[in-house]
Amino acid sequence: MKRQLNKGEALHILRSHLFYVNQGEIKTQQDDQLLNQVGCLNLVTNAIIVWNTVYIDKVVQQLRLEGYPDDDEDLKSIWPTRYTHINVYGQYHFDRKRLRKKHPLRALRNPSS
Repeated sequence: MKRQLNKGEALHILRSHLFYVNQGEIKTQQDDQLLNQVGCLNLVTNAIIVWNTVYIDKVVQQLRLEGYPDDDEDLKSIWPTRYTHINVYGQYHFDRKRLRKKHPLRALRNPSS
């Protein structure tokens, strides 16, 4: 029970980190605007969770290749709701032509270097 509560709280913290406009308050009175804000927040939250899951899997695979022991109990405590590496401020440009092409994942950082 406690583990599930912790997962829910981690998701709430991620969403709070992402939703910084108006001090995290939804101030609109229009239902369509409210649904738009909530939908966008869910979309970005899910994108971050997918991104983190892909890279967590890549890290675990790399550690296994390097011979590090892995324990399923250790893996149970890793949640894809981490966000310190996410920059929520600024502007982003998405090139549709580039996005259509398949790109490999970026290389993992070597913590020993």
